Parts: sequence; structure tokens; C-alpha cells
Amino acid sequence: MNPERIETLPEKRFTQSYSQPEAYRFCQDSILAPLVIARDLEGTGFARVLDLGAGCGVMGLELVHALPSIRSIDFLEIQPEFRPYFEANLATAGRSKEDFRFMESHWSSLHDEPLCGIYDVVVSNPPYFAANEGTLGPIELSNRCRFFLDDSFEGYVRAVRAALKPGARAYLLVKNGERHGRNTLALLRTLVWDCEVETLADIRGTDLVKIPAAG
Repeated sequence: MNPERIETLPEKRFTQSYSQPEAYRFCQDSILAPLVIARDLEGTGFARVLDLGAGCGVMGLELVHALPSIRSIDFLEIQPEFRPYFEANLATAGRSKEDFRFMESHWSSLHDEPLCGIYDVVVSNPPYFAANEGTLGPIELSNRCRFFLDDSFEGYVRAVRAALKPGARAYLLVKNGERHGRNTLALLRTLVWDCEVETLADIRGTDLVKIPAAG
């Protein structure tokens, strides 16, 4: 079965007026992907959710609106500059800091306690490019959102799986790197060789994939 292709927002949607830094504007991928993820999660049991590389919290907050059974999410973000924007968006959404936590940390922290192996669901819209796949701009915040400057794609995938409980799953947005001489999906399948990588949708040319926890 070919994956669903999504190009535009549906008529019935939730997109609050998000607070975000001038230096980096989130893309529609973070709005569209949660709609597909919510359908895939509907009727399943889960407790702990992580939005990895959360930025100002758009992907996680959209997922909560699409799937109201989610009562709490951890938002992991390495750049502290996003915190005030996240807190503004959380207030607009009427959610509490106790249940929707902004955690300032690199994703390598997912390999260690207390975060290792505790999440039922991980969602993430990571950087799409390696450090050598484009020209860096003058603003560090936007560079770190677009490029893997703090680690590699391989390190990111390993951290995602480290965060998952047995039987859990992660939903990742993955940009094909053909123009840069790489096949990102093929690389992902090599990294998670012990399970099936399922492509759920083509979100404006970016693959939304689901991967289970390590076997």
C-alpha cells in the first residue's frame, strides 16, 4: 500500500497562533504529521509521550489536540532560547507546566536514567540535513534546527530507540537526501535492522515513518 500523501491542511484543524522566534519558523510538517500520528495511535494504550527536538512545542501540542486522551507530554529541546516561546504556547493552549514539561537537554540524555526506556510514544521533526549539506546562516538557532550540528542522524536514531519502552513506537519525519547523495530511509532501515520501518505518509515530500522499540 502506498503511503498517504498530504500537501495541505484540512478544513477542520487546530493551529493556534503559535509564539515562535523570528530566526526560525516551524514548517507545516509539524502541523500535518500529528493528524496522521493521532489516527495511528487511536485506541492504543500509552502513558508517556516525548516530543523530541520540540522547539516551541508545536508538534506535541497539535498531537494533544488531535488526540485528547493524551494527558501529558515531555518536550525535550537542546536550545534554551525556545523556552519562553514554548511557555507562551502552553499558556495559550491552557495546559499546565506540571503535565507538559520543557526539558532542556541534548538527546544523548535519552540513553541514561531517568529518561532511558520510559516512553510509550516518541514524536519528532528533527533536522533534515547533515552539517556539510548546505551553507550555514549567521544565526545559530536556525542552523541547529535545520542541520545535525550537535550529533549525527545515526546518533539521533539511537537516542530515539533508547527512549522507548518495549512495545513502544516512534514517529519521525525524515527527508530524503537524494540531492546530497544519500538515501535517508535506507540508512534508517540499516540502523534499525531488527524491526520494520513503516512509512505512514508523505508529508509535503517528507516521509513520516513509524519505528518500534528495539526487539
